[in-house]
Amino acid sequence: MAFSRECADVACNFFERILRHTADEWYGKPFLLAPWQEEAVVQIFGNVDESGNRTIEMAYLEVPKKAGKSELSAGLALLVLLTTRTRGCQVYGAASATRQAMNVFRAACKMVEQSTVLKSKLRVLRGTNRILKRSDPDSFYAAVAADGDFGDGVNPACVIADEVHRWKTRKQLDNWDVLSNGGITRRQTLTIAITTAGVQNESPLAWRLHEKTRKVQEGIVQDPRFYGRIYSAGADDDPSEPRTWIKANPSLKENGGFLDIEKIREKYVSHAAEGDLSSFKRYYLNIWDQKEHRAIDLGKWDASAGPWAAAGLLSKSPDEKVRSLPEHLMKHFIGRRCWAGVDLSMTTDLTAVSFVFPTDDDGLRCAAVLLDSGERHSKTRTSGWDALLLLGEPGLYGIFSRRSNRLPRRPGPAGVGRGNVWSSGGLLRPMEFPAAIGSHGGRRICLR
Repeated sequence: MAFSRECADVACNFFERILRHTADEWYGKPFLLAPWQEEAVVQIFGNVDESGNRTIEMAYLEVPKKAGKSELSAGLALLVLLTTRTRGCQVYGAASATRQAMNVFRAACKMVEQSTVLKSKLRVLRGTNRILKRSDPDSFYAAVAADGDFGDGVNPACVIADEVHRWKTRKQLDNWDVLSNGGITRRQTLTIAITTAGVQNESPLAWRLHEKTRKVQEGIVQDPRFYGRIYSAGADDDPSEPRTWIKANPSLKENGGFLDIEKIREKYVSHAAEGDLSSFKRYYLNIWDQKEHRAIDLGKWDASAGPWAAAGLLSKSPDEKVRSLPEHLMKHFIGRRCWAGVDLSMTTDLTAVSFVFPTDDDGLRCAAVLLDSGERHSKTRTSGWDALLLLGEPGLYGIFSRRSNRLPRRPGPAGVGRGNVWSSGGLLRPMEFPAAIGSHGGRRICLR
């Protein structure tokens, strides 16, 4: 692989000498690349092989709102459409829904309509959401929705995937696979995902790309055909400080961009007055949220960290791997009917199993097991656990997952064991506590 300054300059000059902005006060002005945009364009189009073909096949750009993502996406789509020499170049501008995809498409249309050079080479078909190459009508840019039906027959030369943090459904994820892998037979293929930070447990695609970018930047993994950049504040940065805003927003004038810092200040003041900065941190500092509707405030959860010991556990000998629970505690659970609820994790969540035991006085006792693999869930706050058992007296636990209501309401024998937590079948196998408890120091509940 080699770097071609000529190829990089051609790409940058296309933006700055051909394209014009399409919105607000910048409408009609030359598209002068912000430093972060120029870096991305240079790296994606400047790295080539001995034949002059691009070597970057996948790019991931994560930036806050109002950084110029939509217009950059539109320009990239037009650049690939015009500079690809092979016939039948298919460029797709994809988003989670049609409305979002049309934002980028309309920007591309306006760019073509403002340029005599582009109008002579491209034909805009707004009615079919396509822009055709006049010299080769089989070469086109099409706006598509990730929740639509476009089959496995697509053969993209380039895919621009906008706001991938909103690609959440099974269909959207399947279509991502179709688009990102559909051009495997082409000599050059390129997939660019551009997004703002999402919700960690609800944006699996964006989080996967985020983590890959982080690992590449930290030198944990290597992928010479991947380019990724994340622009964000740190979790410990003060959200009220202008230096934090400058750090997170690469398009601010202080970073050589076009955005006035007063715009960020106005957003901060507004969110602070509402008493909730979670949206401000996510959209304008590009900090990933954990969950949009949280049962436990993460700040309070983090503040509770510290050394602790589980009350009631018996001491264990050097030969034992786990500690046992005393008989006077276990008698509340052994042989009693219970209802079990299972909440399986997907990417960065915990797997939870809860058991609810009716008591003789019409109360409830609860036992909950949280399981984490350590490696797979490296970003959870329980990284390294095998399992954690929580036992509650009546009235101590009042938060239950509604998903458990979908499980069969049939009581059965109670027990907690350790197994393959990624298999629902393994979790739902019948489990029982041993009849004899405490006397032989046997292995009953797994804790680390």
